[in-house]
Amino acid sequence: LYSFQNKVMEEAGKKDKALEIKLATRIKRNANTLKNYQGKLKGLSSLQLVAQKKQEDAALAQFINSNVALKQKYGSLMLDIDKLYNQVYSDAYQDMWLGQIYASTSLMNIARQINNFKRTMAAQPAASRLVFYTDNIGKLEQSLKNLYNSYDLNVDKTILKRMVSYASAFPQNQRIKAVDEQLSKGFDKKEQVNNFVESRVQYTKLKDQDYTLNKLLKSQKTFNEYNDPLLNFEKEISDEAAQLKEEKDRRNGLLNKLMGDYVAVKEKFLKKDFIPDANSTLRLTYGYVRGYSPADALYMKPFTSIKGIIEKGSTGNPEYAYPPQIKDLWLAKDFGIFAKKDINDVPVGLLYDMDTTGGNSGSPIMDANGELIGVNFDRAYGATINDYAWNPDYSRSIGVDIRFVLWAASKIDKADFLLKEMGI
Repeated sequence: LYSFQNKVMEEAGKKDKALEIKLATRIKRNANTLKNYQGKLKGLSSLQLVAQKKQEDAALAQFINSNVALKQKYGSLMLDIDKLYNQVYSDAYQDMWLGQIYASTSLMNIARQINNFKRTMAAQPAASRLVFYTDNIGKLEQSLKNLYNSYDLNVDKTILKRMVSYASAFPQNQRIKAVDEQLSKGFDKKEQVNNFVESRVQYTKLKDQDYTLNKLLKSQKTFNEYNDPLLNFEKEISDEAAQLKEEKDRRNGLLNKLMGDYVAVKEKFLKKDFIPDANSTLRLTYGYVRGYSPADALYMKPFTSIKGIIEKGSTGNPEYAYPPQIKDLWLAKDFGIFAKKDINDVPVGLLYDMDTTGGNSGSPIMDANGELIGVNFDRAYGATINDYAWNPDYSRSIGVDIRFVLWAASKIDKADFLLKEMGI
């Protein structure tokens, strides 16, 4: 799905530079998500992590059954967890589709924003609805503007057709009712999907940003009176998603209790306490700057340099384009005080074995003396599996070396006054 979307957006951008810029954020977000999942899947396979976890769970089950008291308390635990996850898998396609439809197509997201606003306003006392509209319409307008900033009609139609086509091929027990009820009879599937999407887009005025922002939102009356087939389709999807959410909330409630028991008995089994999940908290993590070997006969040094920027830039890949001043300065060996002596170059990236995860991007990296040495960027591709298993042999995070940041500020941006303010 992500690869298809990016291919569609990249092809559209080749024909229109302004559109290329408009879609750039969506493309990079998709690429980042895709690479994250690909890295996880590769790690699961190469580490044989599923088989390892199954062995661990089998040993845990044996431990539970070997003790009368534990068996009485946790005897059905592993089976209960399996049953619950089988329920999760039973609507996995449906859940994934309902979660992706809005992220994939701007028009569907725009329709959702409008329907949600209408729904919330209708829930207010009749006498308060105008006040609610007046107080909140500005927020809706800004939200819609943000969506239109990365919207293109043809891209949206192509991706929506693919999404509807996916839904029409799901197993019978995971069908999207809103799709099944709308597709016409008497056509082959491709023609059904094409006719359905084209008709929904043809009759919606939401595809016109000027109409939506300047006419639809003009007053409570114009807002309330507007409706179209796309809005109705979104309502059906939203209702279906709400029903699934109720079931997911029920499962999560049960799973939270089961996983609490799972952790408790596993601590007994391993005879040690576990560190609590640090997500959504203020986190401090520590480690060492070090390279690693992600594959046989391959060693990644802990530092990259400006030389590497130039080497990648020479491949012609637009992702590696760089300002020409960088090469001029590098050829002149104009590194100032920012060179790393053992490589006779300015360090650009650095690897370290700290376990960073979502939310750490942009965090400062400090040495043992509390001095800023870099800024965290992301995990290495092979370390995306850290969500499931961390190991010092392959778990690495990537940061930008602060010496490169300061060098670029001084030599490229001519911002020595900033360095002077910082006492550098």
